[in-house]
Order: sequence, then structure tokens, then C-alpha cells
Amino acid sequence: MRTADAAGEEFPAFTAFWIERPIPGATSIRLHALLESESMTGAYRFDITPGETTRMEVQATLFPRRDTARIGVAPATSMFFFAPQDRDGVEDFRPAVHDSDGLLMLTGSGEQIWRPLANPRKLETSGFQDRAPRGFGLLQRERNFVNYQDLEAAYHRRPSLWIEPMDGWGDGEVHLVEIPTRSEIHDNSVAAWSPRGGLRAGQPMPLRYRLHWGEREHGDGRMLRFNGTRSARQGEDGRRLFVLDTAAFGGAMPEVSLTASAGQLRNIVLRSNPETGGLRLTFELEPGRARLAELQARLLRGGMPISETWFWRWTA
Repeated sequence: MRTADAAGEEFPAFTAFWIERPIPGATSIRLHALLESESMTGAYRFDITPGETTRMEVQATLFPRRDTARIGVAPATSMFFFAPQDRDGVEDFRPAVHDSDGLLMLTGSGEQIWRPLANPRKLETSGFQDRAPRGFGLLQRERNFVNYQDLEAAYHRRPSLWIEPMDGWGDGEVHLVEIPTRSEIHDNSVAAWSPRGGLRAGQPMPLRYRLHWGEREHGDGRMLRFNGTRSARQGEDGRRLFVLDTAAFGGAMPEVSLTASAGQLRNIVLRSNPETGGLRLTFELEPGRARLAELQARLLRGGMPISETWFWRWTA
């Protein structure tokens, strides 16, 4: 609760567990748990089914002890140290070090959002507003060992976590917190659903959702994915080059929709990538005097999106 809040973070704890004895031949196990903190209590039931993708079905009720302006529902934490889009000042033989490389979100309206993670110079928070999201999670999208070169940590095998609401969650936001780190031992990426208005004392909040742990990527499989993001400084005038690669793609070349909240976008080029069978989008950001710019890209056909929406926050 209150991650990245100036008032300080509150960590609820599970203080008691009960395990039901499975019947012979059962493929899942059921746990009950009691949650306690200064601001609330909670009663949880977990139905856990192991497999190539481990699924946890969660049913819970939160009982606020006092008004709480912001909470994080179904929180996910992970580690992002560096990758090709963000490795300034890093001296390391490995091309990338992270447990997750992006936040994926499927909104209530069906838009799929991909936000590559970063290791910022100072604390950064982002809020993706929505009503009744279909799912979100911190994903390890890059699965090729060559892009990590780590025999011990095996980052290419780290599981993704996808959260699937089972009931309408109303208005709120997926709240993303990115904390600066100088080491791969710290979980510095946090994503959770924050209901609008928080919780009111004495008003219970029921919850039902599923957690999916594994290598399978969830979301809308019809949307073309941006599976590679790279960035580098261009010259001495502050220009920044961005290189985005997509998954395999066939058909006529789509149109590009690209926006920046500040600065100017230059040299926008979309072309086929014969090495991967996908597409490569390149562009430059000229920030001028801006210290921050929110970038957004997606591919269209006939004015309709055929790709997920790529988001990035550039800071000076």
C-alpha cells in the first residue's frame, strides 16, 4: 500500500494460513489466509493449479479499518536493471539483466498497451487509467539466451505474471512504480491495480482474479507485438534514436501513428526486417528544452490498430 507515496509504504502481512487436504487425484490445492495491517484486514482463498503455466485463482474480501486513498490490488513486483533501451553508465558483459522487460495491459475497451520497463535516475510513477481492465502484468517477453548471456541467473527463463480480473473492477488505474537501482538484487518494478477513490472504512471490498505464472504470453494474440526496444544518443544536440522491432508480420506495410508530448519527432521510418520476418520502426526525438516526453506508437491499417500501443517515458 502507498508504494512511492511520501507518507510512506505500508506492508500488509499474511499472518495465518490453512491448507485443505486434497482429495486423491486432485490437480490443485486450496489455501486460506488471513491478511493484517494497520489500515485493513483481509480474508483470502487461493486455488493453486501447477503446470507449465501455474494458475492461482484468488477470492478475497478486504475490510478497511480506516479510509485509505490508495491501495495496490493484485500487486506484482519484479527486477529491471538494464537492457538495450536503458543501459547508460553500465559496464557489464551481459547485454541485458532483468526478470521482466515490460508491463502489458489489456484495457476494458480492448486496447493492448506495452510499456517497456526502465531503471530511472530517480523514482518514476505512471498511471494507466481504465475501467474494468481485462488483464495486466509484468512480462519477460525476451526469451533468447543470447540476449542475456547469463548461465547462472538464466534470465531468459524467468516467469511472467499475468493478472486476470474475474469481476468488473470499476474505475481506477494500473499503477506502475520504477525505482532506481544499482544492482540486480533489488526488486525495483511494481505494478498493481489502484481503484479510484481508494477504500472507505467499514466498507468491505470483494475481489476475484486469477494469477498466471509461466512463459506463455497473455493478452490479445491478434495484436502485433513490439518485442524489441532500443535507444541511443545521437550526436551532441540531445537527439535520441529509438529502434522498435515487432514480431513476425505478413501483408501490406501498415501506417505509423507516432506522438510525443514534447519535442519533435524526426526521420520516422518503417520497414521490413528480413532477419526476423517482422517490422522495424525507427525515429528520432529532438527534445529541445523539454526535460520529459511521453512517447506513443502503434501501427494502423485503414485507420484501425493492428498492433499494441507502445509507450515510453523519456527523461533528460
